[in-house]
Amino acid sequence: MIGRKTGISLGLALFLLAPIFAQAQPPTTDQPPVTRQPVASQPLTIDEAVRLAISRNRTVQAAREQVEQAQAGIEIAEAGRRPMVNATVQYNRNPGGGEFEIPTVPGQPPQIVTISATENTIGVIEARQAVYTGGRVSAEISRAQALYDVSLGQLGATEAEIALSTRETYYNALLAQSLTESEQLNLEAAQEALRVAEARFDVGTAARFDVLRAQTTVSEAEQRLEEARNRARIAEIALNRLIGAPIAQDQQLVSPPLAPLPERGPDALVDAALVQRGEVLASRAQVAAAEAGIRIARSERRPEIGVAATYQIVGNENPGQTTGLAFLATASLPIYEGGRISANIRQSQSARDEARLNLEETERTVEQDVRQEYLNLQTDRRTIETAEARLRQAQEAYEIATVRYEAGVGTAVEVADALATLAAARTNLDQARFNYNIAFARLQRALGLAIY
Repeated sequence: MIGRKTGISLGLALFLLAPIFAQAQPPTTDQPPVTRQPVASQPLTIDEAVRLAISRNRTVQAAREQVEQAQAGIEIAEAGRRPMVNATVQYNRNPGGGEFEIPTVPGQPPQIVTISATENTIGVIEARQAVYTGGRVSAEISRAQALYDVSLGQLGATEAEIALSTRETYYNALLAQSLTESEQLNLEAAQEALRVAEARFDVGTAARFDVLRAQTTVSEAEQRLEEARNRARIAEIALNRLIGAPIAQDQQLVSPPLAPLPERGPDALVDAALVQRGEVLASRAQVAAAEAGIRIARSERRPEIGVAATYQIVGNENPGQTTGLAFLATASLPIYEGGRISANIRQSQSARDEARLNLEETERTVEQDVRQEYLNLQTDRRTIETAEARLRQAQEAYEIATVRYEAGVGTAVEVADALATLAAARTNLDQARFNYNIAFARLQRALGLAIY
């Protein structure tokens, strides 16, 4: 029964590999195939990858532009406290040429007046200063500063998200490379088992089935190694795309040591996240901006007082237009505006209540993220310890199976099974380390950290 399954597996493997062997034949054309040579690179650490991704990411750049816009908004709002100076020049010209009569005393002919051409230039310099605006200007400045804080918080959240994505991609590439190395070790072990089986078959101490089984194991190991290499290359391409490097560039990744477990407990980590995470900072700033909006709406009910000074220069003075300096004060108070101000106040209050609800929900989400990733990190750390113990057991079991087979008291099936168990143990350890690194990166993201 075992021989039948082995024969089917070997036949199926040969059938699946036949197209590959067929494609491996040399091309019929005289032109050599065109291949893309990989670009050499320097060792790339995970921190450097994060910095490259953040500096080149379009979403991060757009968030920085929003910060610049918010900074300009503060300057615009602060301009309301400063005096405004305007200068205007007006030129008037009357072509003249008309005549009209002015009646005189009875019996006397009317007086004829001729309108001659006239030109006049008037220059005015005006300075205005708001004295009291009902708190509108100060509230507009507060809102602009709050919106600036919103943009900073959103920028921090965006950078932290890009950093997490980069770390996940980097660790995925490292995992793919590690799995490739594990598959290479598995192939070498399978090739050694095949050598032993062929040697024993040559001296008549092993059956032909042992050789066939070992050959099948080697073929399967070769296939898994090729698949692992392809996955490693695909992961490297994804990393190059994320950090803005040439797609075909070969990256020399540096495996960082496992990060230590956090010294602080989940409660302290939650407190830290509520202080520094960008989403929370942005939500709190949104509340502050909404509260400033209420003050702006209420300021419309209060009077506005201002002073102005004008200096007029008239080219050709006349009784109606003369050169001189004038001062004036202005005051305005809305009397009836159709309910617009009351509606604006209610709208601003509703926006403030909405911002508070969003802040509360954001804080709850952040707390959930921190506690969840903290537990995941603890679990993944214990998983690594278990995987390391299983790898040691699998390594020992494989060595025992190999010694037994070489001594003639074991079977090829035992060796193959032990090798499969060893390969699975290596893969499980690689995966456990990958999961731990990702859990640590996600915990730092939950804390709002981009660079650490």
